[in-house]
Amino acid sequence: MGVTLKDIADQVGVSYETVSRALNNRGRVGPETAKRIREMATTMGYSPNALARGLRIKNTKTLGVIFPCIYENEFYAGIYRGLEDAVIDRGYVIFLCNSNFENEREAAYLRTLGSRRVDAVVMALADHHEVETSPNAAQIAHIRTSLDIPVVLVDRYVHALRTDYVSSDHAGGAESIVEHLVQLGHRRIACILSDRTTSVDERHEAYLAVLRRHALPYLPQWTIQTTEIEFGAGRVGMKQLQELPPAERPTAVFVTNDLGAIGAMQMANDLGLQVPRDLSVVGFDDLRQAATLPVPLTTVRQNLREIGRRTGQLLLARLEEKSLAPDDLQQIRVPTELVLRESTAPPRRN
Repeated sequence: MGVTLKDIADQVGVSYETVSRALNNRGRVGPETAKRIREMATTMGYSPNALARGLRIKNTKTLGVIFPCIYENEFYAGIYRGLEDAVIDRGYVIFLCNSNFENEREAAYLRTLGSRRVDAVVMALADHHEVETSPNAAQIAHIRTSLDIPVVLVDRYVHALRTDYVSSDHAGGAESIVEHLVQLGHRRIACILSDRTTSVDERHEAYLAVLRRHALPYLPQWTIQTTEIEFGAGRVGMKQLQELPPAERPTAVFVTNDLGAIGAMQMANDLGLQVPRDLSVVGFDDLRQAATLPVPLTTVRQNLREIGRRTGQLLLARLEEKSLAPDDLQQIRVPTELVLRESTAPPRRN
């Protein structure tokens, strides 16, 4: 295997991006740093990939999309439709890849898309428990810097990757739904985290911010983080909350996605509780089944097609309009909508 930009960066003690800028005479790099990078590249026998460079001069009109689940999943299907709407009339062909929430499969698709020299990669990361990094961080950085292929993360962000990012306004949506519970009169409000991602973290921080703003009580045991995700997290979290002493049990529960909220409502029913008479439950996403449950779910609607459309527009700005510099990374937040249904009501008076 030949010497990569990452190898040079590790030796010099700088970032991938700095090495790429220095060797391609692009962007600002101090003269002394640039000199050290070029000398190290010569010493290590670095040879730039002329084929990759040549192909970047002319777009291949192909995009790679890697989503964790593309079968019977309306969330990613909605984002994909918006992306396709934005780019299809510009002559782009999309390679759609299903990682199945598996890091190894995601890595294989990244290698394939890089070798095909797609014009850009759009990703929703497979690992739903990483916030600071990704098991495939080095490979994503290689695609961005060595191959000069833009990467856009959708739905959630990972701090170490330094890419463009398009998602819902997670904090704004969570704030609106917790505020709704407060206005109904709830004072003991719990939060079940459906997984561990930046989007879920933002929703949880917004929940805490609303409690602080209204000077409401908060107990650490009202935030439930389990090893389960989605449906399972809701069931486990609701059971834990109902095992608290009666005086500590919440009157309302914010679950950070709809599948988790559905699991929480089912567990509440199994425990003999009626929603919303005994307990209000809210979610986040507005999946189709949220409106057709025995007790329709109050939730936050994400504009999935708009997320996809804005992602497509961002790519066109980079690939065709050339209006964004490589280091001018974008973070785009798409507004959400509060959807009121029958799963919430004022708390019962004891």
